Amino acid sequence: MLTSKVWDGYLPYFAANVQQPFSNQSIDPFFSGLVTRIRKDQFYSAPYMWLACTNPSTPEECATSWAKESNRWDCDYVYSRVVNGTDLGTSGYATGAVPIVELQISKAALRLGTWLNKLVEEAKSAVKESEVMEL
Repeated sequence: MLTSKVWDGYLPYFAANVQQPFSNQSIDPFFSGLVTRIRKDQFYSAPYMWLACTNPSTPEECATSWAKESNRWDCDYVYSRVVNGTDLGTSGYATGAVPIVELQISKAALRLGTWLNKLVEEAKSAVKESEVMEL
């Protein structure tokens, strides 16, 4: 089985304790729990650190930074624990991956929300500036 299929599909379902595919009812508790943990700073790395690069004017820099961060997980966990013939569901691999999945999904959600908020603020500022100039 492709590792990407495991990480992009099976592990998030396993972490959320739901059967695939996600429905609005089954995914809401999972994401609500992650939002609560973000707000309470209950991850091993502080959420403010996840926002070190969220400037919409530097998309390549931010994307590269985030990709490098994710790539470290590839080396430290994703591929280092996979051996041919290993059952990822019963070997402890999936259970060990849950904190990583939760962390990475939380980072992505907070970064995307922050990015979009900044884009909206920039757009609002541009509209206000053009309104002031017209007066």
